[in-house]
This record gives sequence, C-alpha cells and structure tokens, in this order.
Amino acid sequence: MFRIAINTRHLAVTTALCLATPVLFFSVSLSSRALEPDDKGQANQGSAAQQEKLLVDENFSNAEALSSQWNATTGDWQVVDGVLRAKEIEAQQHSAAARRIVATDDAIYQLRFRFVNSGEALHFGFDPAPGQLKKRGHLFSIVVTPTQWQILKHIDKNRPQEQPNEILAERKSSIEIGKWYQLRVVTQGKQVTATIEGQESLQVSHDTFEVKKPTLVFRCFGDGVEIDDLKVWANASSGPLGAVQPSKPTPRAADDFPESAFVQEESDRRPGPVMDSATIRAGLQSHDRALYIKSGWITGPYGPRQFAGRFLGHGTPFQTKDGKWWCTAFFNGNVPPVSREGIETRDLGDNAQTINEQGVTIVPLDVRIQEEGQVYIRAKDPAYATPGPDEAQEFTHDA
Repeated sequence: MFRIAINTRHLAVTTALCLATPVLFFSVSLSSRALEPDDKGQANQGSAAQQEKLLVDENFSNAEALSSQWNATTGDWQVVDGVLRAKEIEAQQHSAAARRIVATDDAIYQLRFRFVNSGEALHFGFDPAPGQLKKRGHLFSIVVTPTQWQILKHIDKNRPQEQPNEILAERKSSIEIGKWYQLRVVTQGKQVTATIEGQESLQVSHDTFEVKKPTLVFRCFGDGVEIDDLKVWANASSGPLGAVQPSKPTPRAADDFPESAFVQEESDRRPGPVMDSATIRAGLQSHDRALYIKSGWITGPYGPRQFAGRFLGHGTPFQTKDGKWWCTAFFNGNVPPVSREGIETRDLGDNAQTINEQGVTIVPLDVRIQEEGQVYIRAKDPAYATPGPDEAQEFTHDA
C-alpha cells in the first residue's frame, strides 16, 4: 500500500490516495454541493452552509393573493394556479408594474419566469434608495423578450439629455412561449451579472450601481408573464463573485519539501524535477477539471496527465468506510452557475463557468486499477465525466 500525502501549512486537509500504484491527484480552477449518487450515478444536491443569507424565499403555490410585501401599481397581478401572473390593462396605457419590498446591497436574485398568451417582455430591476443618487427614476433593469435580452441603465428624468436610457449589454435570445426559464442576477459593487438558463450570460459595470436598493421592480408587457420561485440572498462574499486570483507556479527543489510530501516506498529513485512552467501553463488553458498522474515522488518524474472529471477544480478525492470513492467540488466561476442541460457538448471557453451552485458538492468517482496496471479515475455523473469542447488538452486513457 502506497500513500501520497501533501503536507502544507496553508491547507486544512491532507489528500491521500491509497492505491497499489502511487498516483498524484490534482485539480485546476473552478466547482459546488451534495451526497449519495442516484441510480444514474449523478451527484445529488443537498443543503450546505453558504456565505449568503436568505432574505426572500417566495413561491405562490399556497397563496391566494399577493402578500403585504408587494405593491402593484398598474396592470393586473393575480396568483393563478400557484404562480404569479401579470398582464397589462389596455385602458391604463402602461406596463403592468409592481414592486416587492426587500432592502439589498450586494445580493443574488433568482426567479423563474415564462411568457404565456401574448406576453411580450419582462423587466426585472431596481430603484436606488432615497438619497443614494442625485437621480430621478429607476436604476437598471434586466429586460427580456422572446428574441433578445439586455441590461438597461435607466434614464435620469432630471437630466434626460445628459443621462438617457443606455443599453449596457445585449444578446439575442431564444425564449419559447409557455416554457419556464430561470433568471439569476448577481450584484457585487458596481458589477452586475445576469444569467438566463440556456442563454449566454450578460455582465456589466457602472458607477451608479453601487448603491442600496429598497425594492425589486417588476414590469410586464403584453397579455401574460408568469413569475414563480422568487429568492434573494444577501451576498456576503468579498470581491467579484467567484473571481479566481491567478498565481504563478514556483518550482522548488526537493529539499524544500517536508518528508511527508513524498511517497513512502522502498525505491532507489530520487525526486525528479518539478513540471516546467510551460507544461503547467498549457494544462491551465482548459477550464475547471480534475486530473491525475502516475508518480513515484511528488516532484516527479510524472506520467501523462489523465482526465478525472470536469467541474471538479480544487476538488479532494476521498474514500468512505464502505469503499466508495468521492470528490469534493466547489463553485468558483466568474458568472452564476449554468444549466446542466446539454453540458457534455457545450463549449464554456469564453469565461470561467461551472454547473455547480455555491456550497459544496460531493461527486461519486470510479477508481480502479486496470489489468495493464494503469490507474483509472473518472467521475460517474455524466455531467462531470467527459471533457468539454473547451478542453485544451487531449486525453487518451479510457476505461
């Protein structure tokens, strides 16, 4: 039995892979929550301690009308079949408008929506708190239609010529009538990131956005927009949400490592050189995944890198008493989590992205020694089990 133990004062956990062949397991970049896999080998999502404080958790399944925290000013707002349905009243010549009271600063906002009948557009946005800005009017909105969506900075009604409406980011969309979509908005200082399930995310920054916001502003156009599962978390994390601070790898001589940093085995081999920076940099070009290499010493020499799992960056493999192998994974992206749907073939190379929610995920692993003596490690959940199209390296080691 051989053991690889990485002993460092900067880590609270020591990683050990106890196999008949020495293996170093390492991971790059991103990942999230958990436990027990289901019958398809998928990682189940469970509760976990989070940095965010839940401020609003509202669905309308047991409601007959809007609560006192809502103020509908125009349009028709009714709870119908367990969801909130809004539509314009033609005689008012105005969008259906309502506000939901909740005071926020940096926060995460999430809801489901769908267009029904002749629904045309949904605006989800904010007002600045009184006294925060020398401005009259809304702050900004996420504007969604079936064919496009945008982040709109609203006009200053006191200075309409100098500060008109301004589209800060815009993309085409393919929103189907009658289909539910999840909208997630993250505000962090001046930065706003918006994600719609199945659509490319939007990210903007503006000096006026770093203010307190007393309400959520909903405006619906046409004859039917439905809203459900409204959640708001106060975002207590520091810095841009999920931003990864890059660090430069520093090669170290073998004598710099503590004795526990090496495989304990009887061998006449001596520590080889650490990986050169060019090789490390090539490996980091790909997004969030875990790799492993066959090795006798933690400083090498190393065998070829093998793919262990996508979205497992910074993960730690471990074995439970029943002999099963697992890997931890943690959210660490520049944008909110993307949908799992079709993730195996989706290219995420334009930004640091992950399917993992904030918290911690435990993903089941397949760990075994093959007949030819090769070590095989692979995530069981299909969403984690294959490299994405954005993967910069090619891997040939399969089961």
